[in-house]
Amino acid sequence: MPINLTLKIAILESGLSQQEVAKAIGIHESRMSQIVNGWRESTDAERKALARLLKRKATDLFPLAIAS
Repeated sequence: MPINLTLKIAILESGLSQQEVAKAIGIHESRMSQIVNGWRESTDAERKALARLLKRKATDLFPLAIAS
């Protein structure tokens, strides 16, 4: 999977660090890095939590993911 630039930009625009975002949604910062860099697919729960935290639609942050 390619790097998720949409997610990376949303995190930068939020003013939070990637580590702060990971902590806020309850995942390890290494997993957050893997999701952003496209090394690991996010779960539905992670997509929803990130969307809430970053005030975006999950489908905008993860356009290739299957929305449930």
